[in-house]
Amino acid sequence: VCYASIAGTIAASAVSFLGGSFWYRHVPPVYGCSYSNKEKKKNETSTLIREKQSVQQSPPSCGKRLLKKIKELKGVIGVFSPLIIYWALFFQQNSVWVLQGQRMNCYFGNLHVPPDLMPSFNDILVVAFIPLMDYLVYPHIEKAMNVKIRSLHKIFAGMMAAAASFILAGLLELYIEVPLTDCRGNVSLAWQVPQYIAISFAEVLVSVTGLEFAYSQAPENAKNFVTALWSLSQALGTVVMAGLAEIPFPRNIQFFVYSGLMALLIAVSFCLNKNFHYRHL
Repeated sequence: VCYASIAGTIAASAVSFLGGSFWYRHVPPVYGCSYSNKEKKKNETSTLIREKQSVQQSPPSCGKRLLKKIKELKGVIGVFSPLIIYWALFFQQNSVWVLQGQRMNCYFGNLHVPPDLMPSFNDILVVAFIPLMDYLVYPHIEKAMNVKIRSLHKIFAGMMAAAASFILAGLLELYIEVPLTDCRGNVSLAWQVPQYIAISFAEVLVSVTGLEFAYSQAPENAKNFVTALWSLSQALGTVVMAGLAEIPFPRNIQFFVYSGLMALLIAVSFCLNKNFHYRHL
């Protein structure tokens, strides 16, 4: 039954993907140093203006366009690189947090909830938070503070939320470790919910925003490449996570070390990207 339900879910996802593809806007690929359609229209308009002004100017050379695109890629890579550590810490919810839950009371009344089921709560929260943030939180903040919330603002806020989630996990760990017989094993698994809420909030701000950022800030003929770099940062994060798992941190300070590492990551990311220039689409 378990495998059949998984197969059914994958099949439903494939049908949904193929069904929605009819509404996609298909843009022809751009190769090498050739112009995109947007660039061609811009050049055609510029040509008409130059003709009216009787000024003849040659379009930028292939080398100059390539150099510009490399500079744009360098800025995007500077945003993605620190996120490798973010992903390494983010994926701890599937390992260290589950191990923490195994030492807790997993019953909600008469209902038994396995600790390894708790990460699924993250998926539910992400689906709920995305429209909440897009249609309620972001517009109200922009209106109230009269500012434009940019992608990097969201990513920095997401990393702060991730740091907060590990502080919550660390405080819970201290409570679990209270040397009282009547406390051990009686701490409800429900106390993990706040840290899962915080990490889900972080995922919406970092992961969802990061994919949007990767596509919007990539050069016209490198969007697939930059999106692949985003996925690569996640893959490298799992490798770093495996390395962190080999470090024998004491339980009562492990989560606080992770939170401090996230705070250091925020500082490094800010220094690398404080002068980032957004592409105007």
